[in-house]
Amino acid sequence: MERATWAGGEGERTRRRILQICAARGRSPSPRPSSDDSLGKNITVTMANRMKQMPMLPVLLLTVLAVAGCFAPKAQEAARNWRPLGVGGLTLGELLAVSPCVKNVIWETFAGDPGQTVVRASVEYDPAQAATGCPKREKDDALATRLFLILDLAVTAKSGDVTFLAAKAQAYNAAGYFEEYWLDIGVLADITAKAFPIPCADIVLPSYLR
Repeated sequence: MERATWAGGEGERTRRRILQICAARGRSPSPRPSSDDSLGKNITVTMANRMKQMPMLPVLLLTVLAVAGCFAPKAQEAARNWRPLGVGGLTLGELLAVSPCVKNVIWETFAGDPGQTVVRASVEYDPAQAATGCPKREKDDALATRLFLILDLAVTAKSGDVTFLAAKAQAYNAAGYFEEYWLDIGVLADITAKAFPIPCADIVLPSYLR
């Protein structure tokens, strides 16, 4: 499986990789919203003025807390707010919310390697709606009753860098049994292009689950 990181210089290379996959599939990534640099400058000036007006003890306390990492973004927030196409692009949370056929998104966190937290996005899709964009099924084919995309990311505690770990599709039958199919970084290209990210073959139940 292809592994990619978004730390330092890897960020631009990964962004280009996603764009290459989009181009190969004839898709365009979602447009970036316009930014207002003056707004950020005004906020910075306002905060600086307020800090000047604050008593010295609270300022020292805020400094200690910041150094201790108390204001560092939580892993789940870092994953939700991660922008696969770089600064100015939509966040992962925003992209999943508008992913075609999406029904629900659940975020979870797990212990990862030392200094890292694994954040999992379990994205449920409507298999019947998704099937409308797929080729006609064979006579004996049966759609999954429930369909999920499982996306695992690693968040580094100190820097907040996000690393793509793995992705897989899970197709469930009515009894709750499921088959899963491993996916690669191409799912991120589909997500940024606002395209359905699970292959059509993976929304059909294997014969032993029908």
